[in-house]
Amino acid sequence: MEQHSMRVETFGGLAVWLDGQLLVRRGERINKNLEMLALLALNGRAPLSNEALAGLLWTEEESHNPAGALKNAAYSLRRLLEQRGVERELVTVEDKQYRLAPDLSLEVDLWQAGRLAEQAVNQPDKALALAAWEELDGICCGDFLPQLADRPWVAGQAALIRDGWLAAARRAAALLLEDRERSDARRALAVCAEALLLFPDDMELQIVRFAAMQELNMKAAVRSQYPLLAEMLMERQGQAPPARLRAIHQWATEGESRGREEMLRIRQKLEGHEKNAPPGPYFCEYDQLPMLYAMARRQAVRTGQVTVLLLAGAGGQLGAASAGADQELRFLLSQTLRRGDVCCRYGHDQYLALLMLTDPAHTGAVEHRLRAGWRPVNGRLELTFDFGGPMPQIHGE
Repeated sequence: MEQHSMRVETFGGLAVWLDGQLLVRRGERINKNLEMLALLALNGRAPLSNEALAGLLWTEEESHNPAGALKNAAYSLRRLLEQRGVERELVTVEDKQYRLAPDLSLEVDLWQAGRLAEQAVNQPDKALALAAWEELDGICCGDFLPQLADRPWVAGQAALIRDGWLAAARRAAALLLEDRERSDARRALAVCAEALLLFPDDMELQIVRFAAMQELNMKAAVRSQYPLLAEMLMERQGQAPPARLRAIHQWATEGESRGREEMLRIRQKLEGHEKNAPPGPYFCEYDQLPMLYAMARRQAVRTGQVTVLLLAGAGGQLGAASAGADQELRFLLSQTLRRGDVCCRYGHDQYLALLMLTDPAHTGAVEHRLRAGWRPVNGRLELTFDFGGPMPQIHGE
């Protein structure tokens, strides 16, 4: 009997090849006929009864005649395969059970991902475990059958995949930190960054992430990220970061020139306790801003105010002279904004300001005051404003 091969990929969308020829293109619409093909392929050579297959394809509310709907889907699948040049029966029916043709050699990425996840978690050899993780991460690129994400059977399988991938990511990151090599610490940081996109609350990953930053002596990064993590934990779980993270943060702040007294002074200023301080905003370094942003948000909740971010820039026509615009913009902000506001330099002739307002509509008055003060200082350049919510990430100059 002639052997045929079918390769099925499910991550990032369904794609199917038969004997090396593309049969289903990733990203195309998946109707019930292709969903049926995906189910049979994932089930391997094991048969699926009419009742089981119909129960996976339709809920009771979706079809009042599942047997008839299943026959229609099977007929539609055969017609589609014929239209795409398949000259043989890929789906067989026997004793009211569906299965793929027995002479098909199946290769399914989901099966391979399961084997690799098990190796990445349980393989005692470090090199083999990390190799399994790298291959697993390469396969699991994209969601599992995203076009069918609302289907119960897909949602359940996707949850199992995420759990296995997370366990493998945790172990890979931990293994990479064992030998305390800088190159491995960078790889561990990359693993954590990717995994935390899906699991931002996973404390095991967060601890490894901060430990990798400590290994790489990234004190500024720790000082920047720790307040954001602490704020997230307080809002979502009502608890402080664990002792290991607090110790890493303490390490990152020990040699800081500003010191704890400076941090306390900033907090007091934002909360309005420093009554004799001079008017005008507080100017800080960019890596301080995430912590101040979190503090300002908490104060806004207590006082009924809102926090608004302002990106102010000075620019003119192409080729226009801009020498000194940065200093002039800083001077304008210092004379126009109020005590309790916070500013930091963001880029060429740009400043980021954190404002405390009683009403978001007051941004118009702030812009008016800044424009009115800017004209006599530098009439050659125009001010640009962008009022927004989430704090942007700095990209350098």
